Amino acid sequence: MRGVLRVNAPVTFAQQYLAPALAGFLQEHAELEVQLATEDHRVDVVAGGFDVVIRIGRLAASSLVARRFAADRLVVCGAPEWARWSRG
Repeated sequence: MRGVLRVNAPVTFAQQYLAPALAGFLQEHAELEVQLATEDHRVDVVAGGFDVVIRIGRLAASSLVARRFAADRLVVCGAPEWARWSRG
């Protein structure tokens, strides 16, 4: 592989997962340049010129192609006082 690959991902995801993985990937593909942009909001893939956009959640109706590559679970946490209040 060679050329430029433009990637956009959420900030924390990029820090925890992408950055460490990219280091080894780029050593194996020395002719590839990865331009990583990190943002926590939705981006316009076409207008931004991105080749790959990683987001956590469901893809709204779109002509884009989505691939699931990991599963995540949502956990809601709060103080006991909040939990009693939220039940009404």
